[in-house]
Formats: sequence, C-alpha cells, structure tokens
Amino acid sequence: MSQSRSHNNFGGSRTAGESVKPGDVYDRSAEGYARPVILSAVALLLAGGTLALLSRSGADNVWQPFVWGDVALVHLVLAWPLAELLIHRSRRIGNGWRLLLAAGVALLIAGGLATVTPLSFVTGLLLRTSVAVSIVVLARAVVTGVARIAVVRESPWPAGSVMTCLVAITVALVLPGAYTFQRTEKGLARLKELLPQQRMATADRLSREILAIRPDARIQELSLQEVSRQIGEFLRSVHTELARPVPPSSSPADRLYRASLLAVSGASRAAIDEAIRLTSVPEVEADACLMLGTLYEEQEDWNESGRWYFRARDLLEDRSDQQPQLVRAWQGIAFARRKAGDYSAAEESYRQALSLSPTADIHFLLAQFYEDTQRPDEAWAHAQTAMRLDPQQFTEPGQVLRDKLMMHHVGCLSIYRSGTIPEGVHAIGAAGLCESDRPRSPSTRSSAVRRAHSGRFVIPACRDSWLP
Repeated sequence: MSQSRSHNNFGGSRTAGESVKPGDVYDRSAEGYARPVILSAVALLLAGGTLALLSRSGADNVWQPFVWGDVALVHLVLAWPLAELLIHRSRRIGNGWRLLLAAGVALLIAGGLATVTPLSFVTGLLLRTSVAVSIVVLARAVVTGVARIAVVRESPWPAGSVMTCLVAITVALVLPGAYTFQRTEKGLARLKELLPQQRMATADRLSREILAIRPDARIQELSLQEVSRQIGEFLRSVHTELARPVPPSSSPADRLYRASLLAVSGASRAAIDEAIRLTSVPEVEADACLMLGTLYEEQEDWNESGRWYFRARDLLEDRSDQQPQLVRAWQGIAFARRKAGDYSAAEESYRQALSLSPTADIHFLLAQFYEDTQRPDEAWAHAQTAMRLDPQQFTEPGQVLRDKLMMHHVGCLSIYRSGTIPEGVHAIGAAGLCESDRPRSPSTRSSAVRRAHSGRFVIPACRDSWLP
C-alpha cells in the first residue's frame, strides 16, 4: 500500500503517520523541492530589491523607513509574535506561499510609499511595522524553504483567540512606536546642543533623520523643517567659500578662519591638520590650540583635548589682554578632566575660570558639575546665582536642574526650602536657535552659545564673530 505524503506550507513534506519534530530535515525529491526554491528565490529578490530601494529613498539619503539601526532592531524583534501568528494561521488554511508572496509585495509597496512623500508619525509607524512583519515572514520562509527545515510545531499561542491577535498587534505597533518617539525626542535634545555649537554638518544629518520619522517636529517655536532648511543653506554657503582658491599670501588669521569653516562643514580631520600647522605661528598659536581642544573634544578624545587646552592656558596666562581666551582654556580643561573622571582637577579648573570671570555661564557650569557629582546643595546655590545674573538664559535651565535635584535627592531639604526661583527672575523665552547669519563679536556673542559650548572654543559662522 502506498503511503500518502503531505506538505507543510513552506515546503516541508512528511509521510502520513510519521512523527515530525521541530528541526527535522527531509530529503525531498527534485519535484517536491523545485517549487519552494523558486518561490523562495522570488521572495528574496523582492526583499533585496525593496531594501535597496528603501536604503536610497529620499533626496537626503536617509535609510528609510527605519532611519536608525536600533529602531529597525526594535521593530523586527517586536514584529516576531505577529509574524509567527500569521504564519501559523496560514498553515491552517493552506495558503502559506500566498502569505510569503504577499509579504514580498508589501515590501515593494512600502518602498514606493517611503519615496513619495514624508509620512506622518502614525503612517510611518504603520509602514515600518508592515515592513518588519514582512521581513520576519520572509526570513522564516527562507529557513523552512531553502534550508529544508520543516517547522510544523504548534503555535505557542491560541491562534484563534481575539485577545492573542490584539496582544500581537499591540506589541508590534505600540512598543516600537513609543521607542521611536523617545528616540526622536533624544535626537531633538541633541540637536539643540549642536546648533549653538555650530556643528552644522552633524546637525544637518540629524535634522533630516528626525524629519524622516516626525515631519511635524518642532524646536521651541520653530518648525524643524525650517531649521533644517536654514542649516542646509548655511552649509551650502560654507562649501561655496571653501571652494574658493586659497591665495598664497593668506594671513595666519585667514588660514585659521578656513580651518574653522572646515570644522563646521564636518571635515574635522582637515581642520585638525590645518590647526596643528598653525600652532607654530605665534600670531594665532593660542587660538589654534583652543580650536584643537574643541575638535578633539568633539571626537571624545579627552586626553588630546585636555593637552591642547593646557597648552593654550600656558600661552595665555601672562597675557592680560587675552583673559576671555584664558577663561575658555580653563573651561575646556575642566570639561576634559570631568569627562576623563578626574573630578577634583575638573572642580579646581572650573573655580579658576570662575575667579577670572564670575559670570552666569560659569556659575551654571559649576551647578551642572555639582549635580553630576551628587552635591545638590552646591549645585542649587550656583544655579540660583546663574539665574539671578542672567534670567533670560538660565531661568528655564535652572528650573529643569532644580526639578532633577528634587527628584534624585529627596533627602536634600535645603532644595525644598529654597527651591523657588530667585526674586525678580521671570521665565523668559530662550534666544533663537539659529543665529549663525547674525555677525557677533566675542563680547556680544549669545550666552546661549557659550553655555551650550560649556566654555569651549566656539566655531563661528561669520568672519566678524570668529576672531577672539
């Protein structure tokens, strides 16, 4: 008597009455194996072509629709329950290969949508979820079809349960959505730091990435789309100036200015090389050292950053007319030592800067330092001083710092007793974020720029505001 053979929906076959276990491998005939191989190849072509399309979608070359690798990973992991549920249901109704092809077609449609127009956050979330589920389904098909591993075990969830379906959909949609939203919030906070520092190349890339997920995002009162447009225009003007030939008779100041433009455009290595050459020119040696301290700081090379700040300090200590640069050197030393974990040296450096320039900026830097080192009383005292000296710039940051201190240092009663805003200080809107088109001299440079730079060498947008 001949034995009948049955096929699972992704290519596995078995004889009736056989006991099949997960991971069993079957030796199929050429006839039984041809169909899964062809369909798997078609599915892989669909997936590969779509992913290639998605990776280049948009004029900004942002990887669509996930944008960031961690967002893609979260979507793929959390799409697994829903994909598994769909696969299990398809086995029961006998259309597993239709599900496979539907997943490939869904990827193609998603690729087309991602290139047409910016999608809202919710629409983009639905798109990313469908792509993630399709990728998981295709991956499972490759395992069961090409590797010839039959997966015929029962689903760990009751496939017919409405609650099971709702839970799977919630896991695939809500959790990745919450993660992605927080990821963009973190990106916006980072962007607020980059703009005053005039790290425009990094800011340009980050703004386009955030817009790919949240086209309606805002920074304070400004639309992120408008901010991104201004950043793009500014970078184009920088590249235009860099494209001009350098005259052989260029002064050291002109060469250092060009190095600052290279840094703004994102060419950090070229900026470092040019600045190092200028450290042997007495006319601009101290400024070149300050610039190198900042450039290495942005690369998080704290030892090199501190070394150049120390050299700048040594050059400036005996120059009474160079006190602003000396203060900047002390602040850079403090920041580098703080990041390197040498807190006692960092505190001493901050206090040296404060003794030379008892401004609101330095007081708030000390407040942040003491908050990081778990000294809430001193942190709040310096924060209050900063808010009193410059209410326009430090009222809102002071309130945020106060809230953090009250949250993380519950036992610190002095903050609760004196946790009010200093008398006469009122919340005033922060200065505009994008002031790079407004010439500023060092004496009138926005304190928002200086604060966000933590005292570091500010790479300016305009020649008039560059020289210290």
